[in-house]
Amino acid sequence: MQNERRAAIRSEAKRLEKYFIDSGALLLEADSLLSAETLLDLYGEDIRARAYVTHDPVMGERMMRPDFTVPIVERHMSEGAEPARYTYNGPVWRMQDAGSKRETEFIQVGFELFDRSNSAKSDAEVFSIFNNILPNSLQTSTGDVGLLQSAVAGLNTTSLRKAALMRHLWRPVRFQSLMNLFSKTKDENFYGERQLYTDIQTLGKIRPSAIKLDKNNSAEIHRFKDFNIVEFTTKACALDYDSMDALKNATDKPLIIINESMQFSAGVNLTYTMDFANKGDFKSIEKFIKYFQETCKHLKYSDHPVISAPSGLTLGGGFEVMVQSNFVASHTNIVVGLVETIVGLIPAGG
Repeated sequence: MQNERRAAIRSEAKRLEKYFIDSGALLLEADSLLSAETLLDLYGEDIRARAYVTHDPVMGERMMRPDFTVPIVERHMSEGAEPARYTYNGPVWRMQDAGSKRETEFIQVGFELFDRSNSAKSDAEVFSIFNNILPNSLQTSTGDVGLLQSAVAGLNTTSLRKAALMRHLWRPVRFQSLMNLFSKTKDENFYGERQLYTDIQTLGKIRPSAIKLDKNNSAEIHRFKDFNIVEFTTKACALDYDSMDALKNATDKPLIIINESMQFSAGVNLTYTMDFANKGDFKSIEKFIKYFQETCKHLKYSDHPVISAPSGLTLGGGFEVMVQSNFVASHTNIVVGLVETIVGLIPAGG
């Protein structure tokens, strides 16, 4: 019985593989044992809870292949040229939670498309291929937030509804409930009296009349009426030395820390600190941490009130900046916490 089931799985995997090859994909193979260092760099320490780990006296720490994505991307980066289409077919291994009925070893078949010339067209091609070959009863899921943002932006609905959906991208249950609500009703007053909150001033609304006082590589300082506004401008609003500079320089007036982006701050820019570590320049890391601590202390004991208005990710260093504020006006989609503690590290900033 088990042999028949496995034979059926292998037959279906071969069918998918052939379809992908006929669609222009090159079949690639990958090692079953992958570098643990590479996977840890990409996925973080949490991968240890899902992957089987072993140690080789020559190659060092290795992990049994949890998926094909990393080796396929590495292969493409070293040998491939865009546009490129790849497929793969083979076993992967993942540990499951206690009591789970899911297999720890299963066959993974996939299709990867590398073409940055037109990302929307590439996404459409991939979805079209899977839509054609898989049963209609299957559900599509994606971890590409950019794709979801584009889908929301392309909806045939009002800007008010689009803005509400964008705010709740990080809250799947709330996002789905809004989608269901908007699909059933044309009533734009979907929040009833709660819709009054849209009259609150936001950074986007006051920006045209605000004065830009200063700007560096990581943040901008605006003046609106009699208070300053600091906005982080890096990817995911990650913090570095320039971010601290902006915060320190803006406390000559009442200060509001707010971002128009989806995140308040995902924490300290680890690439920034790792560059120092790779060079053996640990003095610069210590200097940055000390400056971070001084900035947090400066915010806490400022002569003027400090207000944080976080939304989205407010993690690690972002949380440490937020808690120095006299007041916090948070969005309902906030994801807040000190993630360092998960891997046994002590937050060093605030």
